[in-house]
Amino acid sequence: MRRWLLPGLLVVAAASVICSAVSICEYSTPRTDIADLSLSFAYDYHRDPYGIANEDVSTGRLDVVYSRLFDSADVGYNLDVTNYISVAVPEPPDYSILARGSLKRYVHSGVGEGFPVFGFAGITGRSAASYETIGLVMNLGVGYGRFTDVTPLAKAVQVDQALVRGGALEGHLSDPELISLAHDIDSAATYPTTAELLRAIEDRVLRQSGLLRAGGLDALASSEVERILTDDRFVRYCGGEFKVGLEYELIDPLLGANNLLANIGFNYAFTTTPQTQFLLEGSLAGAYEVWRGHRIEFAAQYNRVLAEQVAVEVGYAFARERFADRLGNVGDATWRHDVVLQLNLVPAYGTWVALEATFRLEPFFLEWAADITLSIGVDLI
Repeated sequence: MRRWLLPGLLVVAAASVICSAVSICEYSTPRTDIADLSLSFAYDYHRDPYGIANEDVSTGRLDVVYSRLFDSADVGYNLDVTNYISVAVPEPPDYSILARGSLKRYVHSGVGEGFPVFGFAGITGRSAASYETIGLVMNLGVGYGRFTDVTPLAKAVQVDQALVRGGALEGHLSDPELISLAHDIDSAATYPTTAELLRAIEDRVLRQSGLLRAGGLDALASSEVERILTDDRFVRYCGGEFKVGLEYELIDPLLGANNLLANIGFNYAFTTTPQTQFLLEGSLAGAYEVWRGHRIEFAAQYNRVLAEQVAVEVGYAFARERFADRLGNVGDATWRHDVVLQLNLVPAYGTWVALEATFRLEPFFLEWAADITLSIGVDLI
C-alpha cells in the first residue's frame, strides 16, 4: 500500500488545482519582491528504560530558511538559503548548509518588452558535516519565463469572500471589479493610512458594484477587511521559467574531479484560490557521457489553508546523482525519495507549530524510513 502513497497525494493535489476556477494567475504587476525568513526548533529526549546511559538520546534541531524573489521589467534575482543544525547526544553534531543565488537580465526584442527571454549567472555553495570541504558551483546560460506576485488579486478574492459570507455584499464582485479592487490593494503604499485605503475601496469599488448593503461596511466587516489588507505574511505568486546553460564545479566538497556540466532546469508556481499554492522545480545536469556523470533533482510542493489558523503541506522530492570519485572510478548512482506531510497551526501572528511526518527511501532500504517531528517556529520576515 505504501507504494501508492505518493501517487495518491499528487493526484489529490492536482485535482484540487484543476477543479478550481478562479484565474488569480492572470493578474500581473510590474514589480515582484517576495521575501521570507523563518526559524524553527525541535527537541526530542529519550531515556533508556534499562538504565544504560549510552542508549539515552537527547536531540535538538535548529532550522533557518531564507528566500528572496525579485523581478522587474529589466532585471530579476533570487536567493535561497537553507541551514539546519542537529545535535544528538552522544552522537557527533550534524549540519547542512545550502545557499544559491541567481541574477538575470531580460532581453527586450521586437516582440515587446514583455517577452521574457533572459540571460542569467548564478552560484551555489554547500557545506555539510560529511563533506571534506565546502562545495562551490557557478553557472550561466539563457532562459525564458517570469514570476509575478498575484497577492493583490488573491487578497481581493479574500475580501470578496469575507464580505459575502458576512452579509455585507449581496453577491460576488465581477471579474473587472475584482481586478479594480486588486489594483487598489497593490497601490496601498500610496495611501497614508489603511483606513483611507479602506474608504477608497468602499467608495470606488464596493458601492459602484451595487452589491453593498445599505449603510455600507459596519465595524465588524471593516475590521475583517483591514485584517486581510494588512496581512503581510500572506503571499501568492505565479509564473515559471525554463533555463539552459553550463555549470562548472569550482570546488568539489568530496575533493573529487571538478565537473563541467550542461544543465537544464525549470521552476513553476501556480495558485487557483487564495487558499492554495502549488510549486514545482526540477533540473538535470550531465557531463559529456551523461550516464556516467549526472545529477537529477525534482521537487513538488502543495500548500493549502484549511482555516484561518490551520494549513497543510504535501511535498515530494527526488534526487539522483552519479559522478566519478577522486580516483576516476564511477560507482553506483545514489538516489533518494522524500515525502513530507505537514500540519501547521498558527496560535499567534508570525508564529507556528508544525507536526511533520517525513518518509524517506534510499538504496538498500527494505522499506520507507519514517520520522515524526513536532516543532515550533517564527517568521522573522
